[in-house]
Amino acid sequence: MHHPLLPSLSDEEVVAEVSDDVKNIERLTGVKPTGMAYPCGGCNHDERVIKLLAENDLVKYARTIISTYDFKIPECFLRWNPTVWLFDEKLEELTSRFAEVSADSEDIVFYIWGHAYEFDFFDGAWDKYDKYFKKMVLNGNSRKI
Repeated sequence: MHHPLLPSLSDEEVVAEVSDDVKNIERLTGVKPTGMAYPCGGCNHDERVIKLLAENDLVKYARTIISTYDFKIPECFLRWNPTVWLFDEKLEELTSRFAEVSADSEDIVFYIWGHAYEFDFFDGAWDKYDKYFKKMVLNGNSRKI
C-alpha cells in the first residue's frame, strides 16, 4: 500500500500492508495477485516477513532485487532472487547462456526484472528492449516452468 520497509513494521502491520494491497489489486483487476515485489527490493525482506506472508497465504512468491546471474529455480519462492536486472551489463551474456541450455536438460527460469520508469533513464531503451524481447520470442528462447 505505502511502500514501507516491511521488517520495520509489526506483524499486524506487515499483514495489513500486504493484505490491503492484494485486496486493492483484486478489486481493480478482478484477479487476486499471486506474487509481489518487495518494496525497496533486496533490503526489505527477512525471515519474519517471509513467515508472515506464508502463514497468512498472502502471496505465493515475492521478488527481491538481488541478481543471481543463474537460472536455478528458487528454493524459497517468497525470497525469489531474480536472474538479472533488465539494465545490467551482464544481460546479453546471460541471454546467450540461457539460449544454449537444452530445453530438455533441466528446469530453469530466466527471471529478468525492472521498472517501467527506468526506461526513461537510458537513451533508446524503449527501442532497444522492444527489439530484445521480440528477438527472444522469435528465436524460441522463451521458456515456461
